[in-house]
This record gives sequence, structure tokens and C-alpha cells, in this order.
Amino acid sequence: MAKFAGSIALEVLFLVVAQFEEITMRVEARTCQRASQTWKGVCFRNEKCRNNCLREKARTGNCKYVFRACICYFPC
Repeated sequence: MAKFAGSIALEVLFLVVAQFEEITMRVEARTCQRASQTWKGVCFRNEKCRNNCLREKARTGNCKYVFRACICYFPC
């Protein structure tokens, strides 16, 4: 009986983790990224990039990639 209860608990745990993974993927899938349309030059300060992206109606923004571009995150 103990083995049976343990296997059921393990299956329930697996299903809960799988649900959280699916929810996370759905949230990530609804956010698209693109380079800022108004940013000029190299991006060094995330705060300035974020403020610039907010003016472009994005959710947020940050400096990314080797060439330090200001990337804005929009709802898809």
C-alpha cells in the first residue's frame, strides 16, 4: 500500500510541475521582442532603455546582445 501511495504522490507531483511548465511557456509566448525604433547609438544603461521602450508603449526593455542594442518587449 505504501508503494502505491508513493507512486500516486509522484504522479501528482509530475502533473503539477507539468502544469507550471505549460503556464510559463504560454506567458513567454505572448511577449515579443524587437529593437527600439527610437533608440540611437549603443545601449549601456538598462534603465534608460527601459524608459525609452515604455514611451514606445512596450512592457519593458533592456540592453542586449554583443552589439548592445536597446530591445523592447511588446505583447504579441
